[in-house]
Amino acid sequence: MPYVKAERRNIWLREKPTTPGDLNFDITSLLLDYVAEHGLNYDTINAIGGALSYADKEFYRRVVVPYEQGAIERNGDIFPAVGEIASETVGRTPKTVSGKTP
Repeated sequence: MPYVKAERRNIWLREKPTTPGDLNFDITSLLLDYVAEHGLNYDTINAIGGALSYADKEFYRRVVVPYEQGAIERNGDIFPAVGEIASETVGRTPKTVSGKTP
């Protein structure tokens, strides 16, 4: 994730989005501005795709994961430990889609 200097962080934002539609519009507008500035070509498309992909990954890593960990701590984990799943399945007779043993 590229870290932008503080003085450049809010240059392009006119207003903060208040709805998912506003957020989508702002992101799309930013992307279209980038295309207008750099031209519609493979390098531009690749740069936009990469930026979106890595922004998504960074958001997930920095925001979603801590949120989910907090929810697990508050509410308990719904997934049993992998070891529990493995030990429960060892020795089971496989079943077909109908639920009958072959």
